[in-house]
Amino acid sequence: MNEKAIVDADAVGEAIARAVRRAGSRTREVAVAIHGDAAITKVIQMPRNLNEADLEAQVEMQADQYIPFPMEEVAYDFEVLGPSDKDPESNDVLLVASRSENVEQRRAAVAAAGLVARVVDVEAFALENACKLMTHQMPDGGIDRVVAVVDFGASTTTFSVLKNLKVIYTRDFAFGGQQLTEEIMRTYGLSLEEAGRAKKEGGLPANYQTDVLDPFIDDMTQQIS
Repeated sequence: MNEKAIVDADAVGEAIARAVRRAGSRTREVAVAIHGDAAITKVIQMPRNLNEADLEAQVEMQADQYIPFPMEEVAYDFEVLGPSDKDPESNDVLLVASRSENVEQRRAAVAAAGLVARVVDVEAFALENACKLMTHQMPDGGIDRVVAVVDFGASTTTFSVLKNLKVIYTRDFAFGGQQLTEEIMRTYGLSLEEAGRAKKEGGLPANYQTDVLDPFIDDMTQQIS
């Protein structure tokens, strides 16, 4: 992976396969998501009286107005959101597009893991859908509530804020678990592999909590505060 772009689909597929084995999952159909920077989203208005076939044709005709790439290089889809506030005779329609290579990279990675990508989504929308599955754990079911979600990765941390289960703010930070691994390497003279294993499995000296982990957590908190 490089800046959330898949460079080596086979290597990513191997990592996905390991995660599936560890989870004990028997699922073979999965959903994947594209980072927001690689997707184009636009809410457009369409007449409410269009049937499904006519709506699809109209969206296809208008899509190239909003997509700055040749249409043959793009994968796109749309969803009817409901009546438009701008025009009582129209529906708001969400148009989402991305370069086809972004979609194919993800399909290739999950295929390398022996899985099939049935859904290709955008990260923000996937996060909204995931949060909707957890409303029973939220005060008031998440309605009129502000929820923060931190996606802490190896080299990038994504901080998202949702209100009424809709993403209203997202920011990426170049900070992640790799920094902790590197600090363990420096502090205890370990190799990358040894430090990664120790971080996951334990066995580090008694001062690890106070001298390494706690300062790292403080840094992480400052990054997203």
